[in-house]
This record gives sequence, structure tokens and C-alpha cells, in this order.
Amino acid sequence: MLEQVSTFRGLGYQVGRVVHEVTQGLIGLNAAALPLAQALPINDDLAGTILSVDQRFYTRNGPAPNDSTDVQVVRRFDEKKSPHLHYTSSGQRLVLPYDPAWVTTDTAFADFSGGAVHLAGLVQVKRVENDLSRVYASPIVLGIPQSPWGFDSWDLDRPEEDDVDLPF
Repeated sequence: MLEQVSTFRGLGYQVGRVVHEVTQGLIGLNAAALPLAQALPINDDLAGTILSVDQRFYTRNGPAPNDSTDVQVVRRFDEKKSPHLHYTSSGQRLVLPYDPAWVTTDTAFADFSGGAVHLAGLVQVKRVENDLSRVYASPIVLGIPQSPWGFDSWDLDRPEEDDVDLPF
């Protein structure tokens, strides 16, 4: 199935299944991640570190869902042209270049091109600039953070299935 598809969006409704499987695989990885707040201020030793993030990121050069992004713009990162997210704290910037082919849904494209968005997830640090002003990291998984109330709060007053009389 995956060998016939060049982007996540090409999976159609199967994207949900793939995202679920990837999520299950990442659950253990989250335990080994260093929260970004504990990694600040940035130092030279961060290369290779997996960071957990839960911040408001600014978006830059995010394409629309059906726009084709020049593959060279993705391969040779240029802050003025390449799609990326960034977060700045005390003059140090975390930059997350990404390949739009890995963006899963139209709403995610909107989030990644909306100017600013609160995202949570995992990233791996690739390199730190010599002057420590910028850190470049690859997103492993990013998404809208879970509500502090969790998903179960929607079902607090919902009766158990056995207690419901269905008309069919």
C-alpha cells in the first residue's frame, strides 16, 4: 500500500490507521524525550537529542494542500523559502524544517500556514549553530496538544452501551 503513495494525503481515509500505528510506536519514545524547557538555554550538546515540545510555534512558507513544493527548497533549507516552524526563547530559535509530503490533512496544512499555532510533539535536534542562536531539529510527530480535560471528558454523562435502548 505505502509503496504506491508519495504523500500521507495520498492515503485518503487510510491515513487514520497509519497515524494510529505510528502513534502506538512513539509512545515509548516519549518517555525518553527531554522537555524543551529543560533543554534551555541551548548548548552544544543537544545534537541527536529527542525533545518534547508543547509551545506556540510561528509558521513560515507553509504551502497550501495542493501546491507542489520544489523538492530542492525542502532539501536545501533556506529560511526565506523553505517551509518551517520556529519558536524563540531568550534570543535562541528552535527551527523545524519540514517536508509538506508528510503533512497528513488539509486542516494540518492550514495550521502549518496560519501564522502561529500551538503544537505538541517530538523533535530530534540535528545541529546547533556555533553561536548558539539557532537549533535545527527534525519533527518526528507534531499535532494539536491534547486538551487538559482529555478525550474522556466528552463521555462523562454518557450511559454505557448496555443501558441504551436502540430503536433497531
